[in-house]
Amino acid sequence: MPNGHASCYVYYRVLAEHVPQARRAVAAMMDELGARTRIVGSLSQRTAPPGEAPDDGAAAPTWMETYVGIDNIVEFSQELDAVVRRHDFEQWLADDAERTTEWFEPLVVAA
Repeated sequence: MPNGHASCYVYYRVLAEHVPQARRAVAAMMDELGARTRIVGSLSQRTAPPGEAPDDGAAAPTWMETYVGIDNIVEFSQELDAVVRRHDFEQWLADDAERTTEWFEPLVVAA
């Protein structure tokens, strides 16, 4: 990676009725992934920007897993996919939802 470590962002919607199970599954996935890759993930939930009405996502809140400091994108992707399959995480997603993964790498900002 020419400009530093990559960051991985994975977002998806979870049915409100599945939130407790999905939280436990994400925690287990992150623990396992951290043990295998030494990358510690975090979990966030979408919220409305200041001044805007709250997102009516109560039925299917949007979550995002964030992983930073990744040197080997291919290796990490394989580990992440394997962990998601082992924990059968797809069962907790909203009916029309899927896990979407995006990658970013830092840019040098010139003054």
